[in-house]
Amino acid sequence: MMPQINFDNGKLHYESYSSGDKTLICFHGFGQTHTIFSNFEKKFPNHRIIAIDLPYHGKSHCFSNKCLKSYKGIEAFKTLFEKEKIKDFEALGFSIGAIPALYIFEHFQESCDKITLIAPEGIKKNFFFRLATTSKLGETIFKTVMHNPSIVTLPIKALRTVKMITNSTAKFVLQEVKDQAHRNKVFNTWICLSSLNPNLPYISKALETNVAKSMEIFLGEHDHIINPVAYEKSIRKKIPTAKINIIRGSHFNIVNSFLNQK
Repeated sequence: MMPQINFDNGKLHYESYSSGDKTLICFHGFGQTHTIFSNFEKKFPNHRIIAIDLPYHGKSHCFSNKCLKSYKGIEAFKTLFEKEKIKDFEALGFSIGAIPALYIFEHFQESCDKITLIAPEGIKKNFFFRLATTSKLGETIFKTVMHNPSIVTLPIKALRTVKMITNSTAKFVLQEVKDQAHRNKVFNTWICLSSLNPNLPYISKALETNVAKSMEIFLGEHDHIINPVAYEKSIRKKIPTAKINIIRGSHFNIVNSFLNQK
């Protein structure tokens, strides 16, 4: 039987690593696949690691970017828990993978003991994600930009020239709109994951009222995408009980830094 979650509008592929007594469900960042978690068993020797390909990534497939809208996300993860006989678990998400990690903590908190987030999206949303996912107008504007990238590339290059944004930030944005296939992937992934939209006040209250559950967040000191200063401030305001760690690394190597943490 294929390791995948089937639902009305597609499937989510996943792989299992190791075979510990505990279960860790992992979600990767944009442009990656489940394989980034293949060496996590050294960090989590007592865990069975279930690494899920995000929609439009790896072997996961969606017929619509609304495939997880409403109850469909809950039903998809219920299917996974039943199929893999998961009763209790921990969740981990990197970058945009923090959104589904927060989502399953919110909706299955009675079974989720801990959530670990690495350079997370979903708590303090960046401007472009907020624009694309908070209204129908924003989605339309974002779609227009994805089909006419010069709307973004020219201002970004100008801002980089006058040093109003860093080279790494400019490089990241320009990379995201480099070709039509990549732009389609950005658009569909962002719209799809925005359907999950975790309820942060509810999550924060759940953590405050149940000391047996915890959230730990890792931010990279040289991350120009998830700025550690701004994000730490936002996290402390929205989820005050979360433990925050500032570790070495940029957005692109923070996972390795996390693995090397004692």
